[in-house]
Amino acid sequence: MDLPQRRVLLLPSWYPTSDTPLHGTFMREQALLMSDEFDIRVLMSAARNLSKLGSFVSLLKKLTFSYQPVHYVDNCLKMPPEGVFFRYDSDPFLSEEKRFAKMIKRYAEAMERLVETGWKPDLIHAHSAIPAGMIAHSLAAIFRVPFIITEHSPLIMQSYSDFVRKRLKMAFSGANRVVAVSHYLKRMILTNDIDCNPVIIGNAIDGERFSIRLKERSDGIFRILCVAQPVFIKDLPTFFRAMRRLIELGHEDIRGCIIVPDLGGGLDVGVVQGQAEDAGVSEVMEFVGNVDREDIPQYFQACDVFVSSSISETFGLSICEAMACGKPVVTTSSGGVSDILTKENGIKVPIGDYVELAAAVARIKTGEFTYAPEAIRESVLSRFGYSKFKVRLREQYQSVIGEET
Repeated sequence: MDLPQRRVLLLPSWYPTSDTPLHGTFMREQALLMSDEFDIRVLMSAARNLSKLGSFVSLLKKLTFSYQPVHYVDNCLKMPPEGVFFRYDSDPFLSEEKRFAKMIKRYAEAMERLVETGWKPDLIHAHSAIPAGMIAHSLAAIFRVPFIITEHSPLIMQSYSDFVRKRLKMAFSGANRVVAVSHYLKRMILTNDIDCNPVIIGNAIDGERFSIRLKERSDGIFRILCVAQPVFIKDLPTFFRAMRRLIELGHEDIRGCIIVPDLGGGLDVGVVQGQAEDAGVSEVMEFVGNVDREDIPQYFQACDVFVSSSISETFGLSICEAMACGKPVVTTSSGGVSDILTKENGIKVPIGDYVELAAAVARIKTGEFTYAPEAIRESVLSRFGYSKFKVRLREQYQSVIGEET
């Protein structure tokens, strides 16, 4: 007789929805990877910040008993796995502490709905501490369920309020297990005097989707690919200066392609085009906005080299996906890539050094440095391929659940 699957509630800090299909795709992919061994469900929300008028209207509705602070939305989360999504009103004129307490109340109500259907998790898995880890910490105490935090984001503590820093430390120190995606991120967590001992498991790379495909073109163009959001930490001006430097060195047969996922906040392809124009390289660049997850491999497969100019990368998912397609990588020393990069798969250069970035690309272009596509692919899949990652995450799930039984 088969034993029932253990139940895991996934609390993502961001996740693919009908409105934001590219947010947190890797979190969903990890959940799908584990769903043949665990009964996984997703719980996520979005706050609706009320204006002064909205706060007044909500008060009037409360007085007339017609106020509905929470709205559950069907078919909003990308499924499978099965999930619950809700929107709730958040009054920005309340203190941070009161807003947090209201958020926890809404999440507890949503989780209670799950429990009432007979589905109570054996484990809560939060992706990133802000806000999911902080929410998991509270729900774990209310429902007496163990929880794991997998951290993906750089923890720049000075950018948070005293309240958030306090709750963040409480969540990390209270977690049954803290997982980091790289040694770099583990150091960042511990540097903030957080009482925990992160386990490093990396990220999952889909070796079937990201595969080697031999190029069939013979146009003599050397293609350079970059995938980055238009934010300061990605340092795209350095990438464009490196492109300019390559042209100045006589490499006029290069073409660049940059994929800029639109993750909201008004930062889109237009911002990046302006940076390229400032560097004088817009004519050799192709600018691509949102790309479906299913279509992204063809961009990796069509390039000759993948370039990252980031100041900080906690892991480097796109770097690994390029390697899974057999492409060499030129990247800055941005942190998490140190767990990935070897002499078999690419070149590392100093942060912000566009001269060295261009020189490294030129060495690959001229054949001074050569790489075997199969060796590049093996270098990443042997450590972060689906089967390898699944073993590591399964061990964390089973270990924490076992501790509580």
